[in-house]
Amino acid sequence: MPIDLHSKAAFISAAKHAPKPVAFLLGSPLSTDSGGGVPGIGPFLNLIRQEIRERAVDELPRFEIEMAGKVGADAYKAAMRWLLASFTQDTVGIDRRLMWKTYVTQFRQLLAI
Repeated sequence: MPIDLHSKAAFISAAKHAPKPVAFLLGSPLSTDSGGGVPGIGPFLNLIRQEIRERAVDELPRFEIEMAGKVGADAYKAAMRWLLASFTQDTVGIDRRLMWKTYVTQFRQLLAI
């Protein structure tokens, strides 16, 4: 599955004309850190499944059909495209929720030390 790259002008235009504040996400399940950073693609896909169960459980089989046979970066990109097509742009912000859960979990682990 190809990565969609757009021009700098398109990026600036989207940021300028966005109806909501724009956030820049640094890191993703594709850049997982085995030392405890961003979770990998498996936990990310599980969070998406959880989101689908909470929003529209009847859509989960359709998601699983779309994901069949996809691994790694292809699975990540397919999941993000499925979310965008099936729900809304806000749902695609699931990356932020996953990273927030990770940071909270790591913080709690630090407090337990």
